[in-house]
Amino acid sequence: MRIMMMWVLPILSGALSAGCATRERPTFPATGGDGVGPEVVITDPVADTSFNVGSVVLIGGTVFDEEGVDTVFFTTLGLTSQIPAYAANGVPRVRFSFPVELAGESGDVVIISIYGANLEHVRGDLATRRIQLR
Repeated sequence: MRIMMMWVLPILSGALSAGCATRERPTFPATGGDGVGPEVVITDPVADTSFNVGSVVLIGGTVFDEEGVDTVFFTTLGLTSQIPAYAANGVPRVRFSFPVELAGESGDVVIISIYGANLEHVRGDLATRRIQLR
């Protein structure tokens, strides 16, 4: 059985590659986009910062793409809860603002990252804020 399998696989792979070479490949029309994902600007807090344990911090900013923002994604590290993605449905500018309660111990770090995807599903760069608990 083992010898037969050794001979069948090379013959089968040769037949498959020959079939692939003669078949037409599908093509997809260009969408006309710039190939660049949405830009995210976090305005609040304006830079990485530190807050007291137990504080409630407002995270705010804007996601924009001339071709339309499809979805805004939020990821968090160091928090007990997550922020759900927001379906923007093609608007060119999305403003976001949400409170974050900083629980933990002094010295802990919370990282909040935000990125968007446009209507062509091109992902933009990640914008991040690092918050040190004191």
